[in-house]
Amino acid sequence: DADARAMVDTIRALPAGRAFAGLRTDYGSAMNFNIPFNSVRFSDVLIFDQIESLTPPYNSQSLSSDLLWDFNYQRADDYDLFNVRYAILPANLTAPSFLTPIKRTPRYALYSAPTSGYAEYVTVSRREAIETSGALVGANRPWVLAADRSARGFIQWDYPAMAVRGAPSAPSCRSTTVRDESIRPGRIDVVAACDTPGTLLIKVTYDPGWQVTVDDIPAATVMLSPAYLGVTLPGGAHNVTARYTSAPSKIPLLVLGLVALVAAVPITRRIRFA
Repeated sequence: DADARAMVDTIRALPAGRAFAGLRTDYGSAMNFNIPFNSVRFSDVLIFDQIESLTPPYNSQSLSSDLLWDFNYQRADDYDLFNVRYAILPANLTAPSFLTPIKRTPRYALYSAPTSGYAEYVTVSRREAIETSGALVGANRPWVLAADRSARGFIQWDYPAMAVRGAPSAPSCRSTTVRDESIRPGRIDVVAACDTPGTLLIKVTYDPGWQVTVDDIPAATVMLSPAYLGVTLPGGAHNVTARYTSAPSKIPLLVLGLVALVAAVPITRRIRFA
């Protein structure tokens, strides 16, 4: 599919931002290259080519993966919330009016969407405690689907917890600027400025592996709806870096797994292979 390759090559040359090529619940199911059993879709191509994207999750291990099914390609607010900057649609599908055309081929059309980038200052309206991941998804879904989501503000979650552990993050500030500086796998660098203290939302799923520094000083992180990473910043301009490092406990698990795999092979076969 030369048209699909043209879409992928074009996105690679554009500024950083997530791409979207449909879900199984919308037009994505029709973008299947006419392969039998509907087994491969355009979204799989994005994953294969390592294009950062919002795609149907293969599992639900991350705290926000179940909420990806609620992404509505016809709602501008969803593009901003999930930082979907590029949308690939069938060429014969009418695009929402807020999308700007970038490239068109006989089969597909590539559009850009207005987003605030990988990070933005937000208003935290309340703080709540939640005990389980299932309860967290259930509590976040009405917020994601709400028509007045922006007016409601964000929820700060204490998870896993039975009771709220303190006051909400800093209040929102009015005059803000956030600029994406560098976006790489496992690392996001932005420059954020506000005249007063405020809460910065970083649009990646909250995980203890994400470490944030503000002007090279480690900063405490919080979970904001929908299970995103958040950090409170003092007033002024700041260099903010979020780095992901896997938990040290995963390394011993990997070693144990390899030992178990070797032990499972009969010793006669190991000798033969040697």
